[in-house]
Amino acid sequence: MQIRSENDLKLAYETINSFKEMLPMAQKTDAALEYIKELKRDIRGFFRKEKEKLQRRLVKDNGIDGYIVLMQLPSFLNSKEDAAVYFEENEVMTCRPSIYDCTGQAFTSWYKIVERSGSLWAYHSVCFDV
Repeated sequence: MQIRSENDLKLAYETINSFKEMLPMAQKTDAALEYIKELKRDIRGFFRKEKEKLQRRLVKDNGIDGYIVLMQLPSFLNSKEDAAVYFEENEVMTCRPSIYDCTGQAFTSWYKIVERSGSLWAYHSVCFDV
């Protein structure tokens, strides 16, 4: 399980707790114990990443229509093409399909990779399905 947000973190903790509650110690298999260990490793990794978080600045608040953020990209990215691939994989938000209108989900409207002061940054426009 890849933990990328606080919701993923909450789900990981709930999964660990349900494993502990539902399976008595005698019934826990090696696979279940290994899965719990992996979840705990992922949780620790998430908190390590939180400490190293890159800068983000709110550029424009559009209220109910969304916002635009200027975000610093990691220093290991060497080109705008690499940055675009990284951004697509790690930052782009998509709406999950729903039978209802106006779900309130956040999604990426557009983004632009720029170079500022020798490092790569991205303007990220986020909108809401309202």
